[in-house]
Amino acid sequence: RVTADQVVVAACTESVRLLEPLGIELPIEAEERYLFLSDPIPERLLEPLVVSPELAFAAKHHDQQVRKGTRLPYLTHPANVAIILTRYGCDEATVVAGILHDVIEDCVRDGYTSEMFEQRIGDKFGAKVLETVLAVTYRRHDDDGVELSGDERRADYLERLAGANDEARWVCAADKIHNASSIISDLRRTVDPDTIWARFGGGKAATARWYRQVYERLEELGFKAPIMGEFDKISAELVKLAG
Repeated sequence: RVTADQVVVAACTESVRLLEPLGIELPIEAEERYLFLSDPIPERLLEPLVVSPELAFAAKHHDQQVRKGTRLPYLTHPANVAIILTRYGCDEATVVAGILHDVIEDCVRDGYTSEMFEQRIGDKFGAKVLETVLAVTYRRHDDDGVELSGDERRADYLERLAGANDEARWVCAADKIHNASSIISDLRRTVDPDTIWARFGGGKAATARWYRQVYERLEELGFKAPIMGEFDKISAELVKLAG
């Protein structure tokens, strides 16, 4: 079984040149572990590597998907979520859930249903990983089958964090940190910030406010993990840039 570090390195191998401009800041010890990510992946790290089941699963179902408003392969997002979780020392089940966290939400197509994904994730990766993934999956329908609007989906997400395990809260924070950091990085590189904000239907104020709301909800629920300091800083910076 490969280590979580190796899974992350493998996930980033094809897209490593794309990760550098995303503004990922790693502590020194993590920089040494990941060899700065901007350098070619050393063969000695890849020689013992087998295809990780969770990475293969995510790659298969996110195939041809790209990050919103960019040409970046979508797999760069769950890979970076895994990087964040790994540098905070999360266990393998949490890192695996980070890699799979968007599959049920984003990959219901081509004959796959959410129920099928739940069954497959539970069977292949275990009940704990499935529980964590479900806790951070935006629901399209409520318990009575009524379709939720965008605002209702976000409110439902925040509400369900109350019953989520700590692993899910770690994944939630890492997910939002990477998304917000990507927006900040793009804003700092563009000459026309409006083109970045236009990717998001709610506009800049609502988009920035959402990330801050998630941070405040986790804080309200008493989630005091070390990752919250980074989340606080990143979400506050996004609000500042939104004006």
